[in-house]
Amino acid sequence: YLTDDAVAETQHDEEADCKICAAGMYSSSDGQATCADCEAGKYLADDEVDVTNHNEESDCTTCDAGHHSGAGAANCDGCGAGKYSDIPIDNEEDCKICEIGKYSVEAGAAACLECPAGTYNEDAGSDKGFHDQASDCVVCSHGKYSASPASSACADCSVGKHLVDNGVDQTNHDSESDCSICSAGKYVASSGAANCLVCGKGKYLTDDGTDAS
Repeated sequence: YLTDDAVAETQHDEEADCKICAAGMYSSSDGQATCADCEAGKYLADDEVDVTNHNEESDCTTCDAGHHSGAGAANCDGCGAGKYSDIPIDNEEDCKICEIGKYSVEAGAAACLECPAGTYNEDAGSDKGFHDQASDCVVCSHGKYSASPASSACADCSVGKHLVDNGVDQTNHDSESDCSICSAGKYVASSGAANCLVCGKGKYLTDDGTDAS
């Protein structure tokens, strides 16, 4: 391109007066006074170095999924932690917050990671701050478990069973089998129990952790 419009003859007396387009811009026709911007969602990194990187609109490269750019961009920026996009987009506002049971810790995510079994995340994509670190996946509390990844809540251990660990170790909550049947002389009549109750005086219970019913 050459911007001078018949003002200074010294700006038109050699081919070198024609400048290579800057980063984020191209010129696909002869005789241009300016270069055109790559459209939003695309980028062009070369900055006035190689003319063959600026002579077609197709020299503008589409951003990767999880990334965005405005018009005339030299590079793409990633969606922030707690967000993602499975397609190239124009701006950060188009990045989506991770859904229930998921999180992302690095910029530029094309998809969010699933909270592992034994944990949960109940936020339904309302606040990225609830999805931007692995610790946003909360370990189930006592008496509860989650057997599947990406859980929105933990399930209660059934009547006759208990689970002591209280949100410390997810491997103690990642299967229904983590719920233990009460031992001999003990019972629990409600679901989601941390501990079993002791049979009162004058009563007994012989089953030793084999049959919850």
